[in-house]
Amino acid sequence: MRKNFERIFIVLISFCLAFSGCTGAQIATPTSTATIPPTASPGLTTIPIPTITPIPLPALAWHPGDSYFSINGRPAFVFSRNPAGYVLDDWVTLAGMAHQQGDQFLRLYMNSAAMGGYHGFGYSPTGEILEDWSYNWEHFFDVAEADGLYVLPIFWSWIEWNDTGYNTWANNPFNSANGGPAK
Repeated sequence: MRKNFERIFIVLISFCLAFSGCTGAQIATPTSTATIPPTASPGLTTIPIPTITPIPLPALAWHPGDSYFSINGRPAFVFSRNPAGYVLDDWVTLAGMAHQQGDQFLRLYMNSAAMGGYHGFGYSPTGEILEDWSYNWEHFFDVAEADGLYVLPIFWSWIEWNDTGYNTWANNPFNSANGGPAK
């Protein structure tokens, strides 16, 4: 009886490790050494390049009729994270951790106030893209690519346009109260 329990336990642990993206070893710190500078100033003329060697992105595919994704031509689970950060350095740390955990992509909302802009909005009331917001996201995309991660950007949601319940409409640059064209 005990021998069967041990076999089942080993199979369960193996299954969990195989399908969780874990390596079984504890990871103390991220390997990514790239950093996002505070915010770009208008006079900034150079863009720092990540100091790590890029990892080739795997071939990620889904074909009509398939009920699974393929990674490098083989059916596979796609491991993902939805990171969020309060300060710019959080994003690089989270990308490094996602890579170490075996994730293949990150899904993230583009309206993080940590990335600059006006309360996280990357555009002005006239629709112009704000330079600090754009610079910070471009740099983060470079870091994610260097870590071998795809990025699925979500360019805002209903809360930026709703004026009841949980919402950020009061901060939306397109709100007429902020000089924008929408009421």
